[in-house]
Amino acid sequence: MLTRSLGWLILLIALCGVARLSAAPMDDALRLRTLGDVQVDPRGERAAFVVERLDVETNRVESTLWLVDLATHRAAALPGSTGHEEQPRWSPDGQRLAFLSNRGDRRAIWIANSMGADAVEVVRADTGIEQYAWLPDGSGVLFTVRAPTPDAATVQRGDDARAPGASQPSSRLYRRRFDRTASDPLTSADEHVDGFDVARGPDGQSRVVFTVQPSRLVRDGRLRSDLRVLDLATLAARTLVARPGMDRSPQFSPDGRTVAFVSMGGVADWLGNYGISTVGVDGAGLRNLTSAFDERIEYHLADKETAFRWAADGRRLYFLGPQGPAHRLWAVDAATAGVSTVSTWDEAKVVSSFDLASSGAVVLVASDAGTPPELYLLGAPPQRETMLTSVNADYPRDTIATTERLSYRAGDGTPIDALLVKPRGWTPGTRRPLLVIVHGGPMGVFDYAFAPRQGAYPVHAFASAGYLVLMPNPRGSGGYGERFRKANVGQWGAGDFDDILKGADVLIERGLADPNQLGLLGWSYGGYMAAWVATHSRRFKALSIGAPMTELVSFWGTTDIPEFIEAYQGGPPWMQPDAYRRHSPLSHVAAARTPILIQHGEADPRVPIAQSLTFKRALDALEVPVEMSVYPREGHLLREPRHVKHALDANLAWFARWLPVANQPQHH
Repeated sequence: MLTRSLGWLILLIALCGVARLSAAPMDDALRLRTLGDVQVDPRGERAAFVVERLDVETNRVESTLWLVDLATHRAAALPGSTGHEEQPRWSPDGQRLAFLSNRGDRRAIWIANSMGADAVEVVRADTGIEQYAWLPDGSGVLFTVRAPTPDAATVQRGDDARAPGASQPSSRLYRRRFDRTASDPLTSADEHVDGFDVARGPDGQSRVVFTVQPSRLVRDGRLRSDLRVLDLATLAARTLVARPGMDRSPQFSPDGRTVAFVSMGGVADWLGNYGISTVGVDGAGLRNLTSAFDERIEYHLADKETAFRWAADGRRLYFLGPQGPAHRLWAVDAATAGVSTVSTWDEAKVVSSFDLASSGAVVLVASDAGTPPELYLLGAPPQRETMLTSVNADYPRDTIATTERLSYRAGDGTPIDALLVKPRGWTPGTRRPLLVIVHGGPMGVFDYAFAPRQGAYPVHAFASAGYLVLMPNPRGSGGYGERFRKANVGQWGAGDFDDILKGADVLIERGLADPNQLGLLGWSYGGYMAAWVATHSRRFKALSIGAPMTELVSFWGTTDIPEFIEAYQGGPPWMQPDAYRRHSPLSHVAAARTPILIQHGEADPRVPIAQSLTFKRALDALEVPVEMSVYPREGHLLREPRHVKHALDANLAWFARWLPVANQPQHH
């Protein structure tokens, strides 16, 4: 009992010291505003976009709509916001702006004038509207609505038995004309409609193209999504593309003759590339347009924003895609399939949202490691950028840590990229404690985006407290081509483990990191890797493990994406029992000795919380120091602001306790 009390006293002292050093960076990380879903009006005069921030006091994610005049650069939030507006969409004539809002008692479609004022509700649904689009003549909208869940009376009667996966009801496509009071269903209730687009074709008929899949489950969207076309005059529907793998996020060309969409090219490959394919609206001429782009394009962003666009003349398509730690704007020629970067300006930046003006200019959201996100205008042709907004102008620059690109070679010669965040006030010639953060995926990537925190990990606060922070992109990461992304198939905890440790070795060899003061953190696959480190290395003094896979057979049996683990392990568990056992951290847990913090969302469908509970039980039995935080209502990633803050604070305190920064750094 005395030992436990002393431990808490030491932790309290450590917390007080950390608070003095890094309260400002932590608070700033929570106040950062993110920008997205850029929509330029048809006349090219102004752009609407979404600004999102965490409100810890109200414990909600606040999203507001802003408008910026592209000529004067004047930007302001729409009046009357309730802090939950999203999906701005201009009417075809540019005279009205629609958006989703909960200004009523549920999420509905509202329409304002072109300045964002005088908003009125036009369409609502009992379960809330998910996404929508204007009809080509502006007379109404198409929208999707999620099927209702059992009501309270049904639950009370106990008549709510369901099949596995049915807790995620499908969405149905509807049409509402503004001169009518009822909405018309356009699709059946027994299949899920995801992305869609609507246009008037050269024959004058309006059609909608939409993604259809067996259910809302991620695995169906990734491996079993197809395209259909529906004539809005006759309501006759026909299949446009039906084949294995992903075919989704369709967009009509400006003339309505062609549909572009994100596709795996007819191969159901969980780990492979996907790009843009095109097909005639009559089903002819199916082709892969981006086969020369050896990566995965973004297929949708937050709030159902599609991450590619047709040019106004239909000759090119613009899309977002990675290039190492950069995330760039690309273009593909619709005739020749030639792929090119849109500008050299974004070589060391991350472009996260964009739209095209009628003039050919590009309006986009971008940031880099030292610059918070803002809206920029790239002229036509894009050569120089003009900052349009200053939404994050009040972000304190003196709390921003310095981030550099670090390149090194793994033990087998494989080139590895990493980002190195240096502690504030650090003087070359001194060694500092090192924290290594491992990203998820494992197909994720640490990029140049402004990131004072990485999920639950307070990167800039760590740096302010005196830590070096290394964020490597080991084999298996995205951004470096399909071959690199597949380099850890069947090799979890092998090559990628070596790549991560080699990064720490490089910093030790260069006299930057203290070899006796190493910590490691990771979420999702990064959590798996942290659990693997716990059972395979004694080099680290403390670990933080978030939402980890620790026992792969039970993970396969409970995750909503079993195909994911099959792709890496060579099949289901009965086909590869040795691989599942060998690559499970739980199989090696007897070797664990390092103090471990575990964090997990209680409602996580991707990596169910039993993965963490089982691992903690084993650590407790082995008397390994371990603490665990369970976050109610949370899925795979933490969303509630107070949970995010708790996780950030807990990680800072954990490493202050087990890996304290000395007042006088060690010289070499």
